[in-house]
Amino acid sequence: MPPWEASVQTWLGQFIGFVPRLVTAFVVLLITIVASGWAGRAARAGARRRGAIPEIGLLVERLARWGVFILGLVLALEQLQFDLTSLIAGLGIVGLTLGFALGDIAKNLVAGFLLLLQQPFRIGDAIEVAGFGGRVEAISLRTTQVRTWDGRHVLIPNADVYVSPVVNFRQSPRRRIEVPLGVGYEADLARVSELALRAVRALPGIIGEPVPLAVSQRFGDSGIELLIQFWVDTEKVDLLEAQDAAIRAIKRALDEEHIRIPYPTRMMVQPAA
Repeated sequence: MPPWEASVQTWLGQFIGFVPRLVTAFVVLLITIVASGWAGRAARAGARRRGAIPEIGLLVERLARWGVFILGLVLALEQLQFDLTSLIAGLGIVGLTLGFALGDIAKNLVAGFLLLLQQPFRIGDAIEVAGFGGRVEAISLRTTQVRTWDGRHVLIPNADVYVSPVVNFRQSPRRRIEVPLGVGYEADLARVSELALRAVRALPGIIGEPVPLAVSQRFGDSGIELLIQFWVDTEKVDLLEAQDAAIRAIKRALDEEHIRIPYPTRMMVQPAA
């Protein structure tokens, strides 16, 4: 038998012996893909039944999905008698290289994972972070999506979110509102304070404790300047709506008592002829 025929027969024998392992690895990989999707959905449903917030459900789903997929991939490679030690070493080198090349992306992924674990805010919370204020619409492993107060859709990298101070208004539903008020020098300050506080206390969403205050601040150019302070429950009333209602109510109360709110005036002096 010529040498090349022996080589071909040897190669065919090895290929025929390899085919069952290849088919088995393919079947294992196919089952893994289906099982990873099922595991992710089951993990998220379990987290939902236990009352977990959506962000934790999303994190659990991804961990379960990737955990099952990696396990199935290892089993499939074992069917092919793949050298996993060399693969792990190679992945370590590749991972180190990608870590340097894709440092910002890696930072965002790690920060997103930590944000989902620590939960400084949730989807739907009103927050201020990294120079933006608005309502959280989504949290992914790479970015936090915020709808700003003026309607802009902003994607903030999670690395920036994680290292920036976060103001979460949901965790402090009590907010203080300050309304500056100026009255003429002839006005009775005690009466003005009484009218302003009475108008404020009658508004919806006002909190009785701390009590509303009317504080005289300084002598202004056109009158005496006061500051009306009161607290509102933002779960019952919108902050801007409460401020608008307070200004309208105070203005109406002062008008009914004919108390003048001064404004700056200028006197025009005609030059001598």
